[in-house]
Amino acid sequence: VRNAWFSTLIALCQKAPELLADETAHVCVSVFNNLDEADPTVLPTVWDAALHVLTTVQDCWSHVSAEKLVLPKLWNILRQGGQGNAATIFPNLMPLLSKIPVPVRGDTASFYTKFFSNMRQGLSQKCVYQSHSESNAAAKCYLECLRYIISGHQGDDKLCRELLHQE
Repeated sequence: VRNAWFSTLIALCQKAPELLADETAHVCVSVFNNLDEADPTVLPTVWDAALHVLTTVQDCWSHVSAEKLVLPKLWNILRQGGQGNAATIFPNLMPLLSKIPVPVRGDTASFYTKFFSNMRQGLSQKCVYQSHSESNAAAKCYLECLRYIISGHQGDDKLCRELLHQE
């Protein structure tokens, strides 16, 4: 049932976003409240729905508290190495990062430092390093996100150096 719910949200975002217009707040909270879904059969659909909602609902971030809801869940997921679902979650991280606006991120250096610090903790989790697919997904995502952020902030030598020196 939960998988069907998130699949329906994805379909609405793709085919009939106008039907979500009066319920955008509920949709955003519903999706982001489940980023840390424990059921591995539902998890990929939740993350797909999150990316669709971010793309479809223009003011999505005004309906959810990044500091209280989204970022704590994201930091926890990263620290736990994707909770055994890195191969499912981590390919979605770069698209998610691209949809987090500056006002939501706050201090850019602090945000990215936390992001990579939490991700490094996750790389050392048993569920990641004992699985070839999990460790590959996590390492690939780490490098893709680092490359994405550095290429987007080429003019900020200090930030780029900080991120590279953390490695």
